[in-house]
Amino acid sequence: MNDKIDNKKITAKYEAGILHLSFPKLKEHVTKRQDIDIV
Repeated sequence: MNDKIDNKKITAKYEAGILHLSFPKLKEHVTKRQDIDIV
């Protein structure tokens, strides 16, 4: 994975026919968004 992603905190959930994936960024990488959600 990208070195900016916190691999230990990646989550996935399936809800109402939609798969939600969350790839949280590491705290030392400051960006406007702290989480990347792919829906």
